[in-house]
Amino acid sequence: MSNCYISLPSQSRMLQPISPINRIPNELLVTILTYTCTKNSIVDPKRRYSMHVSAVCSLWRELALSYPTLWSQFEVFLGGDPEDSDYESDADDPSRTFQTTAPQCED
Repeated sequence: MSNCYISLPSQSRMLQPISPINRIPNELLVTILTYTCTKNSIVDPKRRYSMHVSAVCSLWRELALSYPTLWSQFEVFLGGDPEDSDYESDADDPSRTFQTTAPQCED
């Protein structure tokens, strides 16, 4: 009788419906993820979504990590707006950049 109770949880997992997103073939899902994670006119050009995609579920993480195109480029955001004139002057003067960002790092 105890064997029946042990097998029930594994049986119930097998009977649960598969999520529609998991029915998509991995090749198509990788194409969608690649399109989402690369710069294009639909996605905000200031953001890359590789980190977000890899945090959705274990399947997406496995696919994202196994596909180098998603990780071949990354951007480091140091704050500020690249179109802002102060942003450019901060890049020319590292001490000013530190002075403006360091107070935000304090508790």
